[in-house]
Amino acid sequence: MARAGAADAKPRAPQRKAARAPGAVDGATDAADPAAVPPAAPKKKARASAKPVQAAQAATAKTPAQPSVPRQPARKTRAAKPASSRADTVAPKPVSRGRPHYHVYVIELSPEVLNEARFLRSNPGYVSGKPCVYVGMTGLDPDVRFDKHKAGIQHNRYVLRYGQRLLPDLYEGFNPLRYDEAAAREVEIGIDLRSAGWGVWQA
Repeated sequence: MARAGAADAKPRAPQRKAARAPGAVDGATDAADPAAVPPAAPKKKARASAKPVQAAQAATAKTPAQPSVPRQPARKTRAAKPASSRADTVAPKPVSRGRPHYHVYVIELSPEVLNEARFLRSNPGYVSGKPCVYVGMTGLDPDVRFDKHKAGIQHNRYVLRYGQRLLPDLYEGFNPLRYDEAAAREVEIGIDLRSAGWGVWQA
């Protein structure tokens, strides 16, 4: 009976040992070391956070990119001038015409002035035997101006050396004149006398 019971008895299957986690110590179980197994990430939160990102990507894919327009600089607005500005208060200056008190005059020179090379160069069209003169303008009486020339006061050297007398017949009909008129008349008299073959000197 003992043998029959021994024969009927089934051999026991060997118990499988659970695989040890790396670094595990004998006698320690997974339940005893909670740090050995990291906690699983919550799946619902990860899916929820992914939805806004997918929505933003879809929105950018649908809307076409608009070209960037360069900005124009803002124009500066000028401040309005006050009513009491200087341009409004200052009146324009009146044109000063002056009193007609200038005189043109003609002084006859000695023929010896023809020995002056500079005088001859200024009169290339001089006709032999024609008078030689000095033509000028002054704010004084012509007689007073002639006396100053001969006295060496603001004088012309040709008048000082060779001046003889005034020739009023050539200028009395024009005087008195304003400054601009006298300057223009002086030039005209000199041109007329040179064209007639006279020897003329003008300062």
